[in-house]
Amino acid sequence: MSTQATQSAQEALRLDKAQPWIHGNPGQAYLLLNQPANARECYLENRGEEVNGDLFEQSVLEDWDLLRRLGYGRAEMAAVEQMIGK
Repeated sequence: MSTQATQSAQEALRLDKAQPWIHGNPGQAYLLLNQPANARECYLENRGEEVNGDLFEQSVLEDWDLLRRLGYGRAEMAAVEQMIGK
C-alpha cells in the first residue's frame, strides 16, 4: 500500500467532509501504512457519528474484520477497539 491510498482518501474528504464514512478511509490508509497516531485520530474524531444506520465505530470494526480476514490485521486495531468501546 502506498501513500496514494492516503491521497485518495484525503481527496474524498475535500469533496465531501459531511459524510462520516469518508473519514474512515484515511484512517484505514494510515493504519495500513503503519501510522497509528494518524489512524487513531481519524477514528476517534468520528466516534458516535451515524453511517448507513450504524455508528461510525461499528462501520470501522466491520472494515477491520474484513482486513483481518485478508491478512492485513494490525496490533493497533486492538488498542483502538478498546478506545471506541468494543
